[in-house]
Amino acid sequence: MKYVSTLLVACITCTAVFAGTNGNNKSTSLNQLDGTIIDAETKRPLAEVFVVVRNTNTKAEVVVKTNADGKFSIGKLPEGNYYIRCRKDAYSPAEKANITIKQQLTTRVHFELETLEAAESISGDHRDMLFQRFFLR
Repeated sequence: MKYVSTLLVACITCTAVFAGTNGNNKSTSLNQLDGTIIDAETKRPLAEVFVVVRNTNTKAEVVVKTNADGKFSIGKLPEGNYYIRCRKDAYSPAEKANITIKQQLTTRVHFELETLEAAESISGDHRDMLFQRFFLR
């Protein structure tokens, strides 16, 4: 009986360890969108960029921010076409349309944001109003 219990524990452990791999020891993520956002001039990653991803059929939206490396990732998106818009203070917004998310694939996007002239920079209440107007419609 002790042998059967040990064998059962070993099988469960092996199943748990290898369940997230695809044979190449790389984990897979289904219907995922990965992106990077950089400064168009310096080519450095931009942190804290708001990214709005909208399903063009259902109008469902997901809003995320880029990390310190200028990267974002959204998993478990339904298949379909998406519209993506990026916004950061002191930068011109950028957008891409007709981004197709397919089942069991990771789609990658890349944005290069251009800086606004100092006179065009928006701050305070106006920034919040514009964010709501253009991102949360």
